[in-house]
Amino acid sequence: MNRRRFHKDDDDDDSYLRGAKTAMDEQRRRLEKLLQNIEKPAYIPEKPKEWKPEPPPEFVRNVVGSSAGAGSGEYHIYRNIRKKENERLQYIEQQAIKVCYFYFLLVFEL
Repeated sequence: MNRRRFHKDDDDDDSYLRGAKTAMDEQRRRLEKLLQNIEKPAYIPEKPKEWKPEPPPEFVRNVVGSSAGAGSGEYHIYRNIRKKENERLQYIEQQAIKVCYFYFLLVFEL
């Protein structure tokens, strides 16, 4: 049976706590674990990749025509396609603004 103790025992070492009472205790435990082996490099996560939208589909299978009445599900398909396309266009505009800004800085050497 794996039971956690949330307090110090009288006969245990005072510097070791099995369970954390507060966030400060948890932080202290993590720092002590890091300081046990100073030579070991700390894990630093890589910077997350920049979000990039998916390219538009080459062939849209569910094209809603004006000659037939659209069902209730067709609107949701249209709405999702429109949302993805708007996100893609917004991303393209933001990239264009970044390029123009850096070009402006290069030309005028600010």
